[in-house]
Amino acid sequence: KDEYHVGKVSLLGCSMGGRVCLTIIEHMPMSIDKVVLIAADGLTINLYYYFFTRTYIGRRIFKNMLEKPRPYFRIMEWLNKKKLVDSSRYKFVMHFMQTEESRWFLRKVWLGMGDIMPSPGKLKSVIRNYHVRVSLFMGAYDKIIPPALAEQFKAGLDTVQLYILEKGHRVFDNENAQQIAERLI
Repeated sequence: KDEYHVGKVSLLGCSMGGRVCLTIIEHMPMSIDKVVLIAADGLTINLYYYFFTRTYIGRRIFKNMLEKPRPYFRIMEWLNKKKLVDSSRYKFVMHFMQTEESRWFLRKVWLGMGDIMPSPGKLKSVIRNYHVRVSLFMGAYDKIIPPALAEQFKAGLDTVQLYILEKGHRVFDNENAQQIAERLI
């Protein structure tokens, strides 16, 4: 921001990009004008993600799963058949595990983002104390990052506006881009 001689910046983040924005807010709240988050990750600590990216055993399992996915396909198919995992998570896992390229992408992104985790308590305090304006757009049918997490996060924060759209995790698309833009004006 100093390099470009601007007083404050606005941030936009979608999914994991939301986690990046939340981390920036946590560390540099005085530099933030407003923030737009779409299906934002990072509103709470995801214990599964934490386990697979921040613990020794979790990283070993994750690496094994990506290098030798066949047994995990069978486990996921069984869990899906028994309805022990919801269809959105099943589709997510199957999508990112299908090809070597998608597994490589998942490994790089998840492990690379593992250290970028805002502290929800500290973050809420910073938003409150610095009056950071946040527009949060969530999908009503999102099973990956359910809107209930955003509702919990928003509690007690007057500068956070929550909009729940009739979508799943892919909240931002041609159908509702105009609707999102109108709420930002």
